[in-house]
Amino acid sequence: MLLVSDSRLMIEQLAGRYKVKNPMLRRLHAEVREIAEGFDRIRYRHVPREHNQEADRLANRGVDEWLEGGGATRSTSDSRSERETPLFRQDPASS
Repeated sequence: MLLVSDSRLMIEQLAGRYKVKNPMLRRLHAEVREIAEGFDRIRYRHVPREHNQEADRLANRGVDEWLEGGGATRSTSDSRSERETPLFRQDPASS
């Protein structure tokens, strides 16, 4: 698995070279790291934003749509209690 991002900070954090200080980002970081453990090998690569314009445009569109749909504050209810919807879900087919 190769994870490519134009965020050098995120790449360094996922690679374990930088700490994640923001509490919300720490939770997301832990979730991504947990998903990454499901792969035999994972590599991280930084790509400068100017070389990543189409992916940046699509990512921004996805974030905008996610936020319009309630984003991180969206919750679902079941008969037992309110629970938070995971921000990332691993596709069972990719395991």
